[in-house]
Amino acid sequence: MDRSEEEQEIVIVGAGICGLATALALHRKGVRSIVLERSETLRASGAGIGIWANGWRALEQLGVASDLRKTAVPIQRVRDVWLDKGSNQETPVNDEARCLMRSDLIRTLADALPPGTIHFGCQIVSVKMDPSDSYPILQLLDGSFIVAKILIGCDGLNSVVANFLELKPTKEFSACSVRGLTNYPNGHAFPHELVRTRRNGIGVGIIPIDDKLVCWYVGQEAIREDHAKVSQRPELIRELILQSIDGFPTEVAQLIEDSELESLSLTRLRYRAPWDLLLGKFRKGTVTVAGDAMHVMGPFLGQGGSAALEDAIVLARCLSRKFVNPVDRLHNSERETMRMMHEVGEAMDQYVKERRMRVLRLSTQTYLIGSLLKPPSLLFLPGILMDRSEEEQEIVIVGAGICGLATALALHRKGVRSVVLERSETLRASGAGIGIWANGWRALEQLGVASDLRKTAVPIQRFRDVWLDKGSNQETPVNDEARCLMRSDLIRTLADALPPGTIHFGCQIVSVKMDPSDSYPILQLLDGSFIVAKILIGCDGLNSVVANFLELKPTKEFGACSVRGLTNYPNGHAFPHELVRTRRNGISVGIIPIDDKLMYWFVGQEAIPEDHAKVSQRPELIRELILQSIDGFPTEVAQLIEDSELESLSLTRLRYRAPWDLLLGKFRKGTVTVAGDAMHVMGPFLGQGGSAALEDAIVLARCLSRKFVNPVDRLHNSKRETMRMMHEVGEAMDQYVKERRMRVVRLSTQTYLIGSLLKPPSLLVKFACIVFLVVLFRIRNHTRYDCGLL
Repeated sequence: MDRSEEEQEIVIVGAGICGLATALALHRKGVRSIVLERSETLRASGAGIGIWANGWRALEQLGVASDLRKTAVPIQRVRDVWLDKGSNQETPVNDEARCLMRSDLIRTLADALPPGTIHFGCQIVSVKMDPSDSYPILQLLDGSFIVAKILIGCDGLNSVVANFLELKPTKEFSACSVRGLTNYPNGHAFPHELVRTRRNGIGVGIIPIDDKLVCWYVGQEAIREDHAKVSQRPELIRELILQSIDGFPTEVAQLIEDSELESLSLTRLRYRAPWDLLLGKFRKGTVTVAGDAMHVMGPFLGQGGSAALEDAIVLARCLSRKFVNPVDRLHNSERETMRMMHEVGEAMDQYVKERRMRVLRLSTQTYLIGSLLKPPSLLFLPGILMDRSEEEQEIVIVGAGICGLATALALHRKGVRSVVLERSETLRASGAGIGIWANGWRALEQLGVASDLRKTAVPIQRFRDVWLDKGSNQETPVNDEARCLMRSDLIRTLADALPPGTIHFGCQIVSVKMDPSDSYPILQLLDGSFIVAKILIGCDGLNSVVANFLELKPTKEFGACSVRGLTNYPNGHAFPHELVRTRRNGISVGIIPIDDKLMYWFVGQEAIPEDHAKVSQRPELIRELILQSIDGFPTEVAQLIEDSELESLSLTRLRYRAPWDLLLGKFRKGTVTVAGDAMHVMGPFLGQGGSAALEDAIVLARCLSRKFVNPVDRLHNSKRETMRMMHEVGEAMDQYVKERRMRVVRLSTQTYLIGSLLKPPSLLVKFACIVFLVVLFRIRNHTRYDCGLL
């Protein structure tokens, strides 16, 4: 395992209520930790949150109860109103209960932590156990890794850590909840009580936070409209809810009508089944979970937040019972470290033991209440069936990048239907330009889009390499077809050639699991929904969720980065039709025309010392840093970058899948495989990433179609026929992997050797890399490769 990555002692994933409370509880015990938060700022969605007596007892232990009491009024009673029956009931609140603004609770917990505890912009995509020392390794969305010695997952409903623990997927109540805030600058007349009004299966709750702010929520059956799209449009949320509560008292409708749009949130209600809480294994090594990651439940008791606060107290107490400060001892001898890890495991087991029956009782109660929202069916019976009310699809491709769209189009050309799941809300076209060489154009010919794309880019006639340090240069004619396309042109052309409705936007996959009953892969989405796929093809790039499911080895860093951009010349430019690569002091600048008005450029250099995540979000800073780096390059190079379009700039860490991992990796499990960067991400030194992905698409579609005319039609037949078909799909995928393996191993090896020269650890390694390049790749024939007919 590449241990050049960052190491941390105690890592908590998620800066929500549970994550911050856990960090604070550990801090009160003198134990240091860090919190990784995927957002760039503190998350405070959900408007208000009710905290009952048990939650306040936990807040007292955390030392923040006094400050929070100043922000909210005490609730004196609960009043239930049944409009259908014309009856109501009042229940006094004898213990402390208040509704807090979620943002107040989050900020108060965060402010009580030591500076630097929370690390923002750190989205975890997978967790694996290092076989050498049993430490969990976290892979981040930006491609970096963190080695944790103790890992606590407080990452909510769609927990990556819970997936690592192999907890059963959460299930839907077939209901949704809308929450919001209404502000009355001059004060409101609502009494200090929680009012729950019900009619026709819809429940509306109203509770004051203080004398000017009122929190409300609506619970009802899941909306029929597209949940993902509606949840992004608060004005539409309010419109739909006002339609739903037709017949409720006027003051209820007016309250919602006057609500603050930015406070509205729409949530599908999900739960972890009580039997899964009873039987689940919530600890593996020194990894555990807390809060919604452990026991997400319906909001019907209002105990989600309070239960999470309880988790934090119990977990910190269990850890501190075993030792004064585990972190200090983790730096000692290997034997002492192993003993300490064993003690951490025992402490986590004690935590799980203390919490299991408590959350089981809460979860059972909310499950029974939630089951009444919709008449139960056999699917509600525990242990009999998996909840198959989720969406089913035949062939699912993850990722609407070049490879995903090309694979869908190749299948379409063979008469095979598929859907493409794309996490973004629109087509992604980052990266400015992309070089497509002769082998890539042969693939585009098979896809039927080459003619249209040739109209968008000029042919490249030669390569010119310039070494400023040596004062020398070399020209190489281009004998085969080579053009640089705008990435957006390539993406849109592929997408436009697909049948309408093929691409499903806003579908971010967070995990893949195999259904033990039929071996179909089950995809869990970020919004909590599930898709059952019969055939799954992962084209989801560098940080592939599907590759993680296949248990491929993690990608590695070159220790270098690349900046790409476009420069537009409205009146035309004077650059010849050639790729010019200029090198000086370990920095390389490439310039290539797209057409007679647009230039694409890229800069390769050692990884920037500044914070990569922050710099990559600020294009003006990217340009400034690159201009400093290329000091001493020709003036026209600096001017080209100076004149570039800011919105086109991108900064990327260069990563690769090691050649030996490609040679030995298992790229098929059941009817699941990968293609493109998900399979063979490589350095850009040959410019073959895009072309190799297009080759993958052709070969995969051809291998699938050799076995049968249309697999999807036969997947609807008898179980025996379906099993035979799944076996044939597996054979077709094995053939695809066999055809592609040595091709991508050769490309990857060549780019690996070139990349190793960027920062040679020694003269011996440099010499060895040069020798291998000369001996193995003396003839540049990678562009002559022909992936064959579709």
